[in-house]
Amino acid sequence: MPVLRSFTGRIEAKDQALLSSKISGFVTGVLVQEGAGIVKGDRLIAIDNRETTGRVESLISSLDEAQKEKDALSAQLAYAEATFRRTSNLLKEQAATKDEYDRAQADYDSKKRSVQAAAAREKSIASLLEEARALSSYTEVRAPFDGVVTKRFVDGGAFCTAGSPLMALDNTAAGYWFESDVDESLLPVLKAGEKVFVEIPSVNLAMQATLSILIPRIDTGTRTFTVKCDVANDRVHSGMNGRLYLPSDDAQKVLIPAGAIVLRGEMTAVYRVADGGSVHFQLIKTGGVFREKEMDGQTLYFASDSL
Repeated sequence: MPVLRSFTGRIEAKDQALLSSKISGFVTGVLVQEGAGIVKGDRLIAIDNRETTGRVESLISSLDEAQKEKDALSAQLAYAEATFRRTSNLLKEQAATKDEYDRAQADYDSKKRSVQAAAAREKSIASLLEEARALSSYTEVRAPFDGVVTKRFVDGGAFCTAGSPLMALDNTAAGYWFESDVDESLLPVLKAGEKVFVEIPSVNLAMQATLSILIPRIDTGTRTFTVKCDVANDRVHSGMNGRLYLPSDDAQKVLIPAGAIVLRGEMTAVYRVADGGSVHFQLIKTGGVFREKEMDGQTLYFASDSL
Protein backbone atom coordinates (compact mmCIF):
# COMPACT_ATOMS: atom_id res chain seq x y z
CA MET A 1 0.00 0.00 0.00
CA PRO A 2 1.16 3.61 -0.55
CA VAL A 3 1.92 5.18 2.82
CA LEU A 4 1.63 8.96 3.28
CA ARG A 5 3.11 11.42 5.71
CA SER A 6 0.82 14.24 6.72
CA PHE A 7 1.58 17.82 7.76
CA THR A 8 -0.65 20.68 8.82
CA GLY A 9 -0.90 23.73 6.58
CA ARG A 10 -3.05 26.69 5.59
CA ILE A 11 -4.52 28.37 2.54
CA GLU A 12 -2.85 31.61 1.42
CA ALA A 13 -3.70 33.88 -1.50
CA LYS A 14 -1.08 33.91 -4.24
CA ASP A 15 -1.39 37.66 -4.68
CA GLN A 16 -1.75 39.81 -1.56
CA ALA A 17 -1.49 43.57 -1.14
CA LEU A 18 -0.90 45.73 1.89
CA LEU A 19 -2.13 49.22 1.06
CA SER A 20 -0.28 52.06 2.77
CA SER A 21 -0.78 55.79 2.95
CA LYS A 22 1.50 58.01 0.88
CA ILE A 23 0.41 61.14 2.70
CA SER A 24 -0.37 62.11 6.27
CA GLY A 25 -3.85 63.17 7.28
CA PHE A 26 -7.09 62.26 8.99
CA VAL A 27 -9.13 59.38 7.62
CA THR A 28 -12.45 60.88 6.57
CA GLY A 29 -14.07 57.63 5.48
CA VAL A 30 -13.60 53.86 5.42
CA LEU A 31 -15.86 52.77 2.58
CA VAL A 32 -15.55 48.96 2.83
CA GLN A 33 -15.49 46.52 5.71
CA GLU A 34 -13.41 43.42 6.34
CA GLY A 35 -14.61 40.49 4.26
CA ALA A 36 -16.15 42.70 1.58
CA GLY A 37 -15.64 41.84 -2.07
CA ILE A 38 -14.05 44.61 -4.13
CA VAL A 39 -13.60 45.44 -7.81
CA LYS A 40 -10.51 47.09 -9.27
CA GLY A 41 -10.86 50.86 -8.96
CA ASP A 42 -13.32 50.82 -6.05
CA ARG A 43 -12.82 53.60 -3.48
CA LEU A 44 -11.70 52.01 -0.22
CA ILE A 45 -10.48 54.80 2.06
CA ALA A 46 -10.70 58.59 1.92
CA ILE A 47 -8.13 60.86 3.60
CA ASP A 48 -8.65 64.57 4.38
CA ASN A 49 -7.61 66.44 1.23
CA ARG A 50 -7.91 70.05 2.40
CA GLU A 51 -4.18 70.54 2.82
CA THR A 52 -3.29 69.04 -0.55
CA THR A 53 -6.14 70.88 -2.29
CA GLY A 54 -4.96 74.18 -0.79
CA ARG A 55 -1.41 73.51 -1.91
CA VAL A 56 -2.56 72.71 -5.46
CA GLU A 57 -4.57 75.95 -5.63
CA SER A 58 -1.66 77.97 -4.26
CA LEU A 59 0.76 76.49 -6.78
CA ILE A 60 -1.67 77.11 -9.66
CA SER A 61 -1.73 80.78 -8.64
CA SER A 62 2.07 80.89 -8.32
CA LEU A 63 2.47 79.23 -11.72
CA ASP A 64 0.16 81.80 -13.33
CA GLU A 65 2.19 84.64 -11.82
CA ALA A 66 5.47 83.03 -12.94
CA GLN A 67 4.15 82.67 -16.51
CA LYS A 68 3.04 86.33 -16.61
CA GLU A 69 6.41 87.44 -15.22
CA LYS A 70 8.25 85.40 -17.83
CA ASP A 71 6.06 86.83 -20.62
CA ALA A 72 6.77 90.39 -19.42
CA LEU A 73 10.51 89.74 -19.20
CA SER A 74 10.46 88.10 -22.64
CA ALA A 75 8.94 91.27 -24.08
CA GLN A 76 11.66 93.36 -22.41
CA LEU A 77 14.26 90.93 -23.74
CA ALA A 78 12.95 91.32 -27.27
CA TYR A 79 13.20 95.12 -26.99
CA ALA A 80 16.70 94.92 -25.45
CA GLU A 81 17.81 92.55 -28.22
CA ALA A 82 16.48 94.88 -30.92
CA THR A 83 18.21 97.86 -29.26
CA PHE A 84 21.48 95.93 -29.02
CA ARG A 85 21.38 94.91 -32.71
CA ARG A 86 20.55 98.47 -33.77
CA THR A 87 23.37 99.93 -31.63
CA SER A 88 25.76 97.33 -33.04
CA ASN A 89 24.91 98.40 -36.60
CA LEU A 90 25.23 102.09 -35.69
CA LEU A 91 28.64 101.42 -34.12
CA LYS A 92 29.83 99.89 -37.40
CA GLU A 93 28.67 103.03 -39.19
CA GLN A 94 30.32 105.17 -36.46
CA ALA A 95 26.90 106.62 -35.63
CA ALA A 96 27.03 105.33 -32.04
CA THR A 97 29.72 105.34 -29.38
CA LYS A 98 31.39 102.30 -27.83
CA ASP A 99 29.86 103.32 -24.50
CA GLU A 100 26.34 103.18 -25.96
CA TYR A 101 27.10 99.79 -27.50
CA ASP A 102 28.37 98.39 -24.14
CA ARG A 103 25.27 99.66 -22.30
CA ALA A 104 22.96 98.06 -24.91
CA GLN A 105 24.84 94.75 -24.70
CA ALA A 106 24.78 94.75 -20.86
CA ASP A 107 21.05 95.45 -20.85
CA TYR A 108 20.45 92.66 -23.39
CA ASP A 109 22.53 90.15 -21.38
CA SER A 110 20.77 91.14 -18.14
CA LYS A 111 17.32 90.71 -19.68
CA LYS A 112 18.30 87.33 -21.13
CA ARG A 113 19.45 86.08 -17.70
CA SER A 114 16.19 87.35 -16.16
CA VAL A 115 14.13 85.41 -18.72
CA GLN A 116 16.18 82.27 -18.09
CA ALA A 117 15.66 82.63 -14.32
CA ALA A 118 11.92 83.18 -14.81
CA ALA A 119 11.70 80.11 -17.05
CA ALA A 120 13.54 78.03 -14.44
CA ARG A 121 11.18 79.28 -11.73
CA GLU A 122 8.16 78.47 -13.91
CA LYS A 123 9.49 74.95 -14.52
CA SER A 124 10.13 74.43 -10.81
CA ILE A 125 6.62 75.54 -9.85
CA ALA A 126 5.11 73.35 -12.59
CA SER A 127 7.04 70.37 -11.20
CA LEU A 128 5.82 71.12 -7.66
CA LEU A 129 2.27 71.44 -8.99
CA GLU A 130 2.49 68.07 -10.72
CA GLU A 131 3.79 66.51 -7.49
CA ALA A 132 1.01 68.17 -5.45
CA ARG A 133 -1.63 66.91 -7.88
CA ALA A 134 -0.19 63.41 -7.61
CA LEU A 135 -0.30 63.62 -3.81
CA SER A 136 -3.85 64.89 -4.03
CA SER A 137 -4.82 61.72 -5.87
CA TYR A 138 -3.47 59.71 -2.91
CA THR A 139 -6.22 61.08 -0.67
CA GLU A 140 -8.43 58.42 -2.23
CA VAL A 141 -7.18 54.86 -1.82
CA ARG A 142 -8.58 52.60 -4.54
CA ALA A 143 -8.55 48.82 -5.09
CA PRO A 144 -5.63 47.69 -7.29
CA PHE A 145 -7.44 44.49 -8.32
CA ASP A 146 -10.60 42.42 -7.87
CA GLY A 147 -10.54 40.65 -4.55
CA VAL A 148 -11.57 40.71 -0.92
CA VAL A 149 -10.66 42.86 2.09
CA THR A 150 -8.87 40.67 4.64
CA LYS A 151 -7.81 43.27 7.22
CA ARG A 152 -8.54 46.89 8.04
CA PHE A 153 -6.00 48.84 10.09
CA VAL A 154 -7.72 52.24 10.46
CA ASP A 155 -11.11 53.65 11.34
CA GLY A 156 -12.77 56.89 10.32
CA GLY A 157 -11.33 59.89 12.19
CA ALA A 158 -7.95 58.26 12.80
CA PHE A 159 -4.78 60.14 11.84
CA CYS A 160 -2.50 58.19 9.51
CA THR A 161 1.08 59.03 8.67
CA ALA A 162 2.81 58.47 5.35
CA GLY A 163 3.75 54.81 5.05
CA SER A 164 1.33 53.54 7.68
CA PRO A 165 -0.73 50.45 6.66
CA LEU A 166 -4.37 51.04 5.86
CA MET A 167 -5.84 47.81 4.52
CA ALA A 168 -4.84 44.28 3.44
CA LEU A 169 -6.34 42.66 0.33
CA ASP A 170 -6.35 39.26 -1.36
CA ASN A 171 -6.53 38.95 -5.12
CA THR A 172 -9.12 36.20 -5.52
CA ALA A 173 -8.62 35.93 -9.27
CA ALA A 174 -4.94 34.99 -8.83
CA GLY A 175 -5.78 31.76 -6.98
CA TYR A 176 -4.45 30.22 -3.79
CA TRP A 177 -1.53 28.27 -2.40
CA PHE A 178 -1.69 25.59 0.24
CA GLU A 179 1.42 26.24 2.34
CA SER A 180 2.88 23.72 4.73
CA ASP A 181 6.08 23.33 6.74
CA VAL A 182 7.43 19.81 6.23
CA ASP A 183 10.25 17.83 7.80
CA GLU A 184 13.76 18.64 6.55
CA SER A 185 14.38 14.95 5.81
CA LEU A 186 12.06 15.26 2.80
CA LEU A 187 14.05 18.03 1.11
CA PRO A 188 16.28 15.64 -0.93
CA VAL A 189 13.35 13.55 -2.18
CA LEU A 190 10.60 16.07 -2.94
CA LYS A 191 10.51 17.62 -6.41
CA ALA A 192 8.47 20.47 -7.83
CA GLY A 193 5.71 19.15 -10.07
CA GLU A 194 4.94 16.09 -7.94
CA LYS A 195 1.33 15.17 -7.25
CA VAL A 196 0.32 15.37 -3.60
CA PHE A 197 -2.96 15.42 -1.69
CA VAL A 198 -4.56 18.31 0.17
CA GLU A 199 -7.46 18.13 2.59
CA ILE A 200 -9.47 21.13 3.84
CA PRO A 201 -11.95 19.75 6.42
CA SER A 202 -13.93 22.99 6.87
CA VAL A 203 -15.28 22.79 3.30
CA ASN A 204 -15.16 18.98 3.08
CA LEU A 205 -12.52 19.16 0.37
CA ALA A 206 -10.02 16.41 -0.41
CA MET A 207 -8.16 16.77 -3.67
CA GLN A 208 -5.00 16.05 -5.56
CA ALA A 209 -2.71 19.04 -6.02
CA THR A 210 0.61 19.91 -7.61
CA LEU A 211 3.65 20.60 -5.46
CA SER A 212 4.64 23.88 -7.11
CA ILE A 213 7.26 25.57 -4.92
CA LEU A 214 9.87 24.29 -2.49
CA ILE A 215 11.72 26.86 -0.41
CA PRO A 216 14.97 25.12 0.59
CA ARG A 217 15.58 27.09 3.76
CA ILE A 218 15.50 25.09 6.96
CA ASP A 219 13.96 26.72 10.02
CA THR A 220 16.51 26.14 12.77
CA GLY A 221 13.83 25.98 15.44
CA THR A 222 11.41 23.51 13.86
CA ARG A 223 13.80 21.78 11.42
CA THR A 224 11.26 22.22 8.64
CA PHE A 225 11.07 23.93 5.26
CA THR A 226 8.10 25.43 3.40
CA VAL A 227 6.34 23.97 0.38
CA LYS A 228 3.49 25.48 -1.65
CA CYS A 229 0.87 23.58 -3.61
CA ASP A 230 -1.32 25.08 -6.31
CA VAL A 231 -4.96 24.79 -5.19
CA ALA A 232 -7.47 25.45 -7.96
CA ASN A 233 -10.78 25.52 -6.12
CA ASP A 234 -13.20 28.39 -5.57
CA ARG A 235 -14.38 27.00 -2.22
CA VAL A 236 -11.20 27.85 -0.36
CA HIS A 237 -10.27 31.15 1.31
CA SER A 238 -7.14 32.55 2.94
CA GLY A 239 -6.49 31.29 6.44
CA MET A 240 -8.27 27.95 6.14
CA ASN A 241 -6.42 25.12 7.88
CA GLY A 242 -5.86 21.73 6.35
CA ARG A 243 -3.44 18.88 5.88
CA LEU A 244 -0.91 18.04 3.23
CA TYR A 245 -0.33 14.37 2.43
CA LEU A 246 3.01 13.48 0.89
CA PRO A 247 3.69 10.01 -0.54
CA SER A 248 6.35 8.41 1.61
CA ASP A 249 6.79 4.93 0.16
CA ASP A 250 4.99 1.71 -0.71
CA ALA A 251 4.99 -0.73 2.19
CA GLN A 252 3.86 -4.28 2.94
CA LYS A 253 1.49 -4.18 5.90
CA VAL A 254 -1.02 -6.49 7.50
CA LEU A 255 -3.92 -4.17 8.26
CA ILE A 256 -6.86 -4.93 10.51
CA PRO A 257 -9.76 -2.64 11.44
CA ALA A 258 -9.29 -0.90 14.76
CA GLY A 259 -12.69 -2.17 15.84
CA ALA A 260 -11.48 -5.77 15.59
CA ILE A 261 -8.88 -5.34 18.34
CA VAL A 262 -9.76 -6.72 21.75
CA LEU A 263 -8.09 -5.35 24.88
CA ARG A 264 -7.94 -7.60 27.96
CA GLY A 265 -5.91 -5.93 30.67
CA GLU A 266 -2.50 -5.47 29.11
CA MET A 267 -3.19 -8.06 26.42
CA THR A 268 -4.02 -7.12 22.85
CA ALA A 269 -5.79 -9.73 20.78
CA VAL A 270 -8.20 -10.46 17.96
CA TYR A 271 -10.70 -13.24 17.39
CA ARG A 272 -9.36 -15.45 14.60
CA VAL A 273 -11.54 -17.83 12.65
CA ALA A 274 -9.75 -21.09 11.88
CA ASP A 275 -10.24 -23.20 8.74
CA GLY A 276 -12.81 -25.37 10.40
CA GLY A 277 -14.85 -22.38 11.49
CA SER A 278 -13.78 -22.40 15.12
CA VAL A 279 -13.03 -19.06 16.74
CA HIS A 280 -9.75 -18.54 18.59
CA PHE A 281 -8.59 -15.77 20.91
CA GLN A 282 -5.33 -14.72 19.19
CA LEU A 283 -2.81 -12.52 21.00
CA ILE A 284 -1.15 -9.97 18.69
CA LYS A 285 1.40 -7.20 18.86
CA THR A 286 0.32 -4.12 16.97
CA GLY A 287 2.64 -1.88 15.00
CA GLY A 288 1.77 1.54 13.70
CA VAL A 289 -1.67 3.06 13.45
CA PHE A 290 -2.88 4.09 10.00
CA ARG A 291 -5.87 5.98 8.74
CA GLU A 292 -7.53 5.24 5.45
CA LYS A 293 -8.39 8.04 3.04
CA GLU A 294 -10.30 8.08 -0.22
CA MET A 295 -8.95 10.87 -2.41
CA ASP A 296 -9.71 11.32 -6.08
CA GLY A 297 -10.73 7.68 -6.35
CA GLN A 298 -7.60 6.36 -4.65
CA THR A 299 -7.36 4.54 -1.32
CA LEU A 300 -4.47 5.98 0.64
CA TYR A 301 -3.06 5.36 4.11
CA PHE A 302 -1.24 7.68 6.41
CA ALA A 303 0.39 7.20 9.78
CA SER A 304 -1.61 8.43 12.78
CA ASP A 305 -0.63 9.03 16.39
CA SER A 306 -3.78 7.47 17.75
CA LEU A 307 -6.99 5.73 16.81
